[in-house]
Amino acid sequence: MRVSFYIKLFLAFIVFAILLLGFSSFAFNNFYEFHSQKNQKESILNSLNTQESMFKTYIKNYDEKVLLVQNSISKIDDNFEIIEFVEKTLFIDKNILSFKIIALDAKEKLKIENISLGIKVTRNEKLKTIFTKEYFKDMRILKNQEVLHYSSDYQNSSILEFILRNENDFFILKIDIKEIFNKIASEFPKNILILDTNNSSLDKTINSFDKENYFERKIFINDKQYFSFLIKNDKNI
Repeated sequence: MRVSFYIKLFLAFIVFAILLLGFSSFAFNNFYEFHSQKNQKESILNSLNTQESMFKTYIKNYDEKVLLVQNSISKIDDNFEIIEFVEKTLFIDKNILSFKIIALDAKEKLKIENISLGIKVTRNEKLKTIFTKEYFKDMRILKNQEVLHYSSDYQNSSILEFILRNENDFFILKIDIKEIFNKIASEFPKNILILDTNNSSLDKTINSFDKENYFERKIFINDKQYFSFLIKNDKNI
């Protein structure tokens, strides 16, 4: 029995409609996937921009604090007055762990530590030289009132030295900046990772991770050291 022309035409139309529907569905899914990935990337980049701004603002606030200290202490000649000033103004901020004055030849002139029971002032005979510190060569080329940031505490990478060049010496503030990392982690809790200057996670419960699954933003604190802020790509979860 021969199939009529109209039946063939109808079957061809059905096949064409199925193919067209399949193609339309494929094209729509690809279009939706493309825009979904684009929107996700824009959202992640905006989050990284915000985190970078938060971190840089936090660091800048301490830069300004160091400069204010310089303006005040430069007018004081007596060490006892300097110690009193540091204790009553600087050390109110418990993130500031110590304050040092370093001579141009790298010898410590004054060292005050901010401890739980008050302050600890190092006696003159116990003062040392920082000549062997890896950041000293970078200190020497600082211009007057220029600030250098350096991470040299390998046991606690959230501790930074803020080093200010004066005309005849240096001021060094040792500051624990974990406060800003905690704030960023709390405001962006989903799939965020922060790496220290040794590329190790600040979250010690994380032992391994694949950077390929993350968008990364490096924020330099000096010419060689940086912290990395990473947000996981949801497509790789």
